[in-house]
Amino acid sequence: MRAISTAEFTRMRSTAVATFFDRCRVGTWAGAKKATGPEPEDPAEYSYGNALSCGFDAGSSDESDDGPQSTLTSATIRFPLGTVIAGQDRIMLTQRTGEALAIPEYYAVIGEPRRGQTALVCNVERLTDERSVK
Repeated sequence: MRAISTAEFTRMRSTAVATFFDRCRVGTWAGAKKATGPEPEDPAEYSYGNALSCGFDAGSSDESDDGPQSTLTSATIRFPLGTVIAGQDRIMLTQRTGEALAIPEYYAVIGEPRRGQTALVCNVERLTDERSVK
């Protein structure tokens, strides 16, 4: 079996990025922590960078049964290789298939992003409370 050449990998990565029809902004933790609340160690503020091309893939939704019921929505977001994202970052989804969202959706990165052969892959969970905005 023949190994894949560097030129072929470059072409595969370019093709992958060309299929990213969505736009996201990566929010990096600004360093402050909440002083009060149910989870005082949660980061209080995020600083969002410029919009990037991304590939959003909606996953499944479940309902939590602990306390007030809420919907838990999982998804996967792919970014071009070289994008810097950490496990404590947030993702703001601003466009889906080329159309701006009237209200951006916010996602928490679950675990550390994985480097695939053609893209950086992030498992995320949608945020629906005040933690999502900052």
